[in-house]
Amino acid sequence: MANTNVTGEATAMEGVNQNIPIQQNPNKRQSSTEHDDLTENKKAKTADTSLLSKIWNAIQSHTKTLDEIKEHIDKHHTYVKELSTEVTTLHKKVYVLEKENERLDMELRKKNLIFLGVEDKSTESPDECYKKIHDIIEKHLELTNITIDTCHRLSKHQTGKNRPIKVQFLMNSDRNLVLSKRMKLANRQNPKKIFINEDLPLNIRQARNLLREKLKEAIRNGKPAKIDYAKNCVVVDGETYLVKNNKLESSSTATVTKPPSFLELIQ
Repeated sequence: MANTNVTGEATAMEGVNQNIPIQQNPNKRQSSTEHDDLTENKKAKTADTSLLSKIWNAIQSHTKTLDEIKEHIDKHHTYVKELSTEVTTLHKKVYVLEKENERLDMELRKKNLIFLGVEDKSTESPDECYKKIHDIIEKHLELTNITIDTCHRLSKHQTGKNRPIKVQFLMNSDRNLVLSKRMKLANRQNPKKIFINEDLPLNIRQARNLLREKLKEAIRNGKPAKIDYAKNCVVVDGETYLVKNNKLESSSTATVTKPPSFLELIQ
């Protein structure tokens, strides 16, 4: 009887235990959550550290690249300065050589004169050309004992046009004497218009043409004018005009220009 009661109580207690839910330890659950959070934070920190490391490496790489670029720029800047100095020196040398060539060219032309308007024909021989010049000097300029070294036509023959004749005299004195008498050609009784000019380089001929045009314009307007070939200018009513870059400029507005430097050209 006593055993029966014990068994019944045990059975009853087992039923009670089955009906009571098992409760988990809250501290254990909180500890697990904190562990997960720490793991996530650690992973995040590791990722951030890795990203910062990559950014730092990239900055270092770009800094190195920028330093290399700056070094190259400095080297090129130094090289450009050296080139600029060299080009400036070459400009000066070219200018000196150009002036020297002009001087030599003028020296070679000192014994020459150009005869314009002398009758021309396609079959003209050198002797015929020489005789025409000789006759002009003796008959129209009334000069004798003038020695001609060479004479020849310039350019190719064109129908209806008289080619200029370049005449080289043996002595400068003969050349200067012929040039001094050239105004007699304007007074002679001859319908043919013959002129005698100096043998000048193209740039000087162009400049003098500008001066003569300005002189003619001043005369038409009734203004006093005078050409100064030595100074390459014409004075009109007290105002001086200079030839600059194949143009006439008033001396009051003319500016001195210089060729651009190498640095200015590349900018």
